[in-house]
Amino acid sequence: MGRRVDGAKIAAWVVLGVYLVFVFVPFLFTFITSFKPVVELTRSPITYLPENFTLQAYRDVLFNQAYSRYLLNTLIISLVVVTLCAIFGVPAAYAMARYRFPFRRPLMVATISIRLLPPIALIVPFFMLVSALGAIDSLVSLVLVNFMLNLPFFIWIAWGFMKDLPWSLEDAALIDGATRLQALWRITMPIAAPGLGAAAIVSFLFTWNEYLFALTFSQSAASKTISVGISDFVGDVFVRWNLISAAGILTTIPALIFVVLFQRYIVQGITAGGVKG
Repeated sequence: MGRRVDGAKIAAWVVLGVYLVFVFVPFLFTFITSFKPVVELTRSPITYLPENFTLQAYRDVLFNQAYSRYLLNTLIISLVVVTLCAIFGVPAAYAMARYRFPFRRPLMVATISIRLLPPIALIVPFFMLVSALGAIDSLVSLVLVNFMLNLPFFIWIAWGFMKDLPWSLEDAALIDGATRLQALWRITMPIAAPGLGAAAIVSFLFTWNEYLFALTFSQSAASKTISVGISDFVGDVFVRWNLISAAGILTTIPALIFVVLFQRYIVQGITAGGVKG
């Protein structure tokens, strides 16, 4: 008797295949467009593969534009935001998970509720705050805004992982004479590394791709990020699609490297509770 067809598995593969098509086809089209010369971009009928393969768009982006400055700005902002989220988010998530105090649950809900507001609704309050600090058109303004937007997510993800940790090892360390801070640093954080890695990836990607506040607070190349800087390739009468595509491909590389470096923590987090000793 032949093997019975698993309808649920087939449906899952079909859904996954459709999803991958929607994700990768635009990326593939962007990748191909980045190697086309300008003349092929305006040709009719359209050609899907470059007839005259060229790296000129990448040279123009890297050496003839302010893209390198935008890339550096975005990298600085993203890494500083992740660092600040870790510095403030880990103790907050630890306190929420470890201690029982009045209004703990409402405080957690209030923390994540801040992030549920539409970002555009926060434009005016954030602009007034940044203006009062004299930080318009500076990296400080974008670090501050992105930190305030991503900290709730970081706390929520880290808390979701920490609350299920066994506290026996930490209690043993405290009995042996370790301080609470030492126990957190040497015992809890290594165990919680998968959850913290996932929180770091989410915070990094959200900051890396943020556009609305970067557009509002950036007025010069000194503070522009990649998401805003790519709009420089859109002119009054012509859109440099090959430059936009090349910049888009280059933009994914640092984010991809960051995800690859931290993905093992996500894998550890998924498998952490799979086997009990």
